[in-house]
Amino acid sequence: MKWLFRIFFFFIVLIVFVVVGAVYFIPKDKIKAEIVTAVQDKTGRTLAFDENLSLTFFPDFGVSLKDVSLSNADWGTEPYMLRVGELDVALAVKPLINKKIEVKRFVLRQPEIHLEVSKDGKENWSFGAETETQDQDNEEKSGGSSAQDLEVTLGTFEITDAKLTYRDQKEGTSEAVEDIDITIDLPTFDAKLVTNGALTYKAERIKFQVDLDTPKALSEEKPAQLGLSLDALGTTFGFNGAVDLKADTILKGAVDLNIASIKRLADFAAPDAEFDNDTIDSFTAKFDGTVGKTRVTYKGLNFKSALLNITGEGVIDTSKEIPYIQGVYNLSKLDLNKFVTEGEEAPEATNDNQPAQAGNDNWDKTPYDFSGLKALNVDLTANVAGYAYDGIEVGANTLTVKMQNGVLDLGVSDTAVFGGTVSKMFRMDASGQTPRLHAKAKLSQMQATPLVQYLAQTDRLSGTMDGDVDIKMSGTSQDAMVRSMAGTGQFTFRDGEIKGVNVVDWANAFQKRLTSVGKTGGSTKFVELGGSVSIKKGIATNNDFKLVGPLVDLRGSGTVSMPPKTLDYGVKLKLLSQNGLVMPFNIKGPWDSPKIVPDLKAVLENVIADPKAAERQLKDLKNVGKSIEDSFEAEKDAVKDTIKNVKDIKNLLRGF
Repeated sequence: MKWLFRIFFFFIVLIVFVVVGAVYFIPKDKIKAEIVTAVQDKTGRTLAFDENLSLTFFPDFGVSLKDVSLSNADWGTEPYMLRVGELDVALAVKPLINKKIEVKRFVLRQPEIHLEVSKDGKENWSFGAETETQDQDNEEKSGGSSAQDLEVTLGTFEITDAKLTYRDQKEGTSEAVEDIDITIDLPTFDAKLVTNGALTYKAERIKFQVDLDTPKALSEEKPAQLGLSLDALGTTFGFNGAVDLKADTILKGAVDLNIASIKRLADFAAPDAEFDNDTIDSFTAKFDGTVGKTRVTYKGLNFKSALLNITGEGVIDTSKEIPYIQGVYNLSKLDLNKFVTEGEEAPEATNDNQPAQAGNDNWDKTPYDFSGLKALNVDLTANVAGYAYDGIEVGANTLTVKMQNGVLDLGVSDTAVFGGTVSKMFRMDASGQTPRLHAKAKLSQMQATPLVQYLAQTDRLSGTMDGDVDIKMSGTSQDAMVRSMAGTGQFTFRDGEIKGVNVVDWANAFQKRLTSVGKTGGSTKFVELGGSVSIKKGIATNNDFKLVGPLVDLRGSGTVSMPPKTLDYGVKLKLLSQNGLVMPFNIKGPWDSPKIVPDLKAVLENVIADPKAAERQLKDLKNVGKSIEDSFEAEKDAVKDTIKNVKDIKNLLRGF
């Protein structure tokens, strides 16, 4: 703002020069010539004004000038750096005797100020190196004082219909502020300063007010009361507090912000940028805050909008190399549907009758960039009243976010969802050369139907679920993370049903010597379904899967290989009876289309090991079939065929 002071002081000196000349009865043309010469010597620029001066001597010295202009630099675009339609100034007489300037009245009408920077970086408000050196020499000779140290008081200060332009030839940019109207009231330097103003920028009218009590205290680096207000584009801003330029806390006070349209502000600030905001467009915010040299604090935050309310407090500290942000917040219920942009529709489900394809290992090998985790240190806590998303209601919880030197910790407290609760912990450690991830989750009494319906768009599984998972990974890409995956997990479903899968159909296929089990209907009820898994180098191993139901007992074990996206799993299906018949199956292939085939090798091994037991199991199949018939009316015909063809079952081994 040095240029602004120079321009203001230029006018004051000009008026003093005219007044002094008039006092000593110097002819007007002589006064003008002396002023023009002095300005030329001082700035290298040409000053011009109307010769018809208007002078008054009582009760104050007054001067009125018209058509005042100061030429621009020779490389400038505009012919004038400064131009004023009319200048009207009145100075108190007595302070002049005491080498003080008391402006009783200072009025500028239709002033134009054109600021410009040349292609080689020169500024048109800098009047040459020689002048700058002289200013410094004069300041040193005067004991360090300068024009800015003079005590200037303003009675009435008015600027009307002003224009300010700024042009940067080097960057090829220009800005213009028009219709500037400003009034300043400062009776004495130690009285309250009141400034009111308005201007037009980018076709928008902007109003402002500044109250300072007092300028003298501020100039002496003492605390002063400060009030600020802004009204523009449907936005109002207010600050009421204190300013202390010498203290660590520079500003302290209450802030009141009301934004009618974020989109309108964004379009104003960056009209060429695309801004698509269908969420929070208007809000109000109030808080008590402080602004220091390296620290900003706020408390009593009260943020309100149509979609979200927030209360809380926080700190932003930039005193160290890595900025630190801390805060505790309370949030109203979040409707996440309003914040998530709708993406493309999900692809249609694959046809189950399409031929299976081999698994693939097309995991993304693009290196991760976790540099952002080292840019900030964060400690945030959010107490959220609940969530709604995609038809799901989620209960209240507490979220914690901690980020320290490249390590990110996320925590989610027990949260009600799908009729049960879930809690999570997530850590991403990017402090070393190889990023490491650790995730844990615990699920309790969760209803399987809405969970699976949401995650897999199917309602084929019902029951009550409990489970937990503890996973660790490391690597610089998705592919590396998957191949390094290790951990454990377990899950249990109770009192449920698997729709679309009838293990009795598996038994029928087994009996009919089919080499593959096709798509089946019906369902399989169970009392308990579950198991545990251990993961090492991206390969998940399960040895204790079980499904216990009123008619069947199914046990399984095998592996799920994540790097190639394949599985190799063995299942033993037992139809419950005194000597239940055990029918083994293998499930192999890619994740999206595995094949289910009878395990003939296991059958042979069982018969060879105990032929009589196998014979007894086959004989008991008739009684088992009767119980199946009673329980599954829809499978009645198939069960009867099974009972009538026991001889075919006895020939099973010879047939394969």
